[in-house]
Amino acid sequence: MDKGFYETVPFHELYDTQFDQATLATSDKMQMLFARTGNKVLYQKYYGNEKLEAVVDEIYDAMQSFHAE
Repeated sequence: MDKGFYETVPFHELYDTQFDQATLATSDKMQMLFARTGNKVLYQKYYGNEKLEAVVDEIYDAMQSFHAE
C-alpha cells in the first residue's frame, strides 16, 4: 500500500575521482554510486559495512576495461 511517503536520501558529490561526475547517496545500510564518464553512466548499489567511496577508483578501472573489450 502506497502511503505517499518518500524518504529524503543524503548524498554528496565525489570530486577526487577519475569519473567526470560522481555522486554517492546513502539510505539505511545501502550505498549508491551514480557516476558518469563521457556518455557512459554507472549505477552501483552496495549493501555492506565497508565504504563504497573507498573503491571508486577500482570501479572506474573495471568500467573502463569492460567497455574496452
